[in-house]
Amino acid sequence: MRRRFLLTLAALALAGCGGGGNGINVISGTVRAQGLDGPGVAGVTVVLQNISPKDVIANPILLSFNTTTDENGHFTFRTQPGHYRLRALLDGYVFSPLELDFVLDPVDLDGQDFVAVKF
Repeated sequence: MRRRFLLTLAALALAGCGGGGNGINVISGTVRAQGLDGPGVAGVTVVLQNISPKDVIANPILLSFNTTTDENGHFTFRTQPGHYRLRALLDGYVFSPLELDFVLDPVDLDGQDFVAVKF
């Protein structure tokens, strides 16, 4: 029962059913083709991985989350402060940078952008 509650709580946090002042922050960015001024790329899987050792030990269910870019290449995650890694994945593409590591303090973080190069 406790595990189900924690999974539900994590899902609500990612869905944004919390907001302002409760320790939930927004991480967002855009995946673009042809450089940072290029058009957005839809349908890219973006993976947010919690790499904070203390968070992984305290909340082992909070390890990794996925979302998909919208029609403009934009993605958003809602999560708690911690140390995270972002990666973008789509068959037939390579991405620059390969991954982004950052510490999410109690502020929102925008501009976590990737460039997609078709091969």
